[in-house]
Amino acid sequence: MLFVFQKKALRFIVNINQRDSCRPHFVTQKILTLTSLFILETSTLIFKNRCRLQAPSPFYNTRQNLNLPLPIPKTTLVKKSLIYEGRKMYNHLPSGLKSINTVKTFRFRLRKLLLSKAYKHTPAWKSSTRTYCRVLPSLPAVLFVEYI
Repeated sequence: MLFVFQKKALRFIVNINQRDSCRPHFVTQKILTLTSLFILETSTLIFKNRCRLQAPSPFYNTRQNLNLPLPIPKTTLVKKSLIYEGRKMYNHLPSGLKSINTVKTFRFRLRKLLLSKAYKHTPAWKSSTRTYCRVLPSLPAVLFVEYI
């Protein structure tokens, strides 16, 4: 419902027809959708507290060593909790973003990634970030964000 109001406000600002798509205008106006704002704020919260949520690191490097462990949920309530969903979102981020050390840089690059596409819901975001990770696995963090 809030997303509908956000689209109506954007249509009023940009002066477009009701039947026209708002997605390209979100990108050109550099406005984050509500879904993108949720992803940004939740991922930032998890990033700030990742040292508390991480498992002990192994003695060798693996591809998944930057991912946070997901607890086995016993109830649906746990599966829908902010911490559980936040860990899942954080694990879907590109490894270049997860290896950043400062919160300011993390938010800047994640915001840049989210502004490049206007996401309507989180499953679309998860599938698209996985695709980018597979296509560009060897790029450094600085180049990765520039190419997206």
